[in-house]
Amino acid sequence: MESNKDWNLSERRKSLSQDKRYINAFTPLLYRPFDTVAYFHHDDVVDRTRNDVMRHLLNRDNIALCIGRQFSVIGTDIYDIVAVTDWPLPDLVDTPKSFS
Repeated sequence: MESNKDWNLSERRKSLSQDKRYINAFTPLLYRPFDTVAYFHHDDVVDRTRNDVMRHLLNRDNIALCIGRQFSVIGTDIYDIVAVTDWPLPDLVDTPKSFS
């Protein structure tokens, strides 16, 4: 991890060290079907947490219907990637090989 114009590593480390509830930020992430990895969903670590969307999946009993398309890969505007999950998952459009 490195500092950049929008994010300062030393400030984020200090902020994270003061968060007494940081342990609650660990959650499974559906990397591929039936394959999860540990994910640390915290504003001090993740650049774009997308909390407006993720709040419905994190620590809740909900499911998500995720739909995407591989336009840049196969050149069609048909939505051809579908996933249903109760865990957060990576951006399907940017990582089409993850769900193939």
